[in-house]
Amino acid sequence: MVSAGFVSLKSDILFELFSLIATTDPPRPLPYVDPGPLCYHLGWVRLTHVCRIWRAIIIEEMPRLWARAVCNLAPARDVMLARARGSPLTLDLDLDRDFKLNVK
Repeated sequence: MVSAGFVSLKSDILFELFSLIATTDPPRPLPYVDPGPLCYHLGWVRLTHVCRIWRAIIIEEMPRLWARAVCNLAPARDVMLARARGSPLTLDLDLDRDFKLNVK
């Protein structure tokens, strides 16, 4: 018999747990390995694969997680923007020293 364990935790505890995991394990591109395509580490997004309750909580009730990761997985950008639902976006830019940014 399988124990419910983490799956049966209250929503407020799951919110805290998911937020901590999102901070420590963000989605990100993996280093390119030749020959092969650029691959991605899904990070906390894998939590949406555990069960439908976790998936519903993360997708429907935690738009800030998606807003923080919108630039991390380029192929999923549109999905992440939709799931962010108007939350302020966090944009992480990796700029070298010679890059000049003109903001108007």
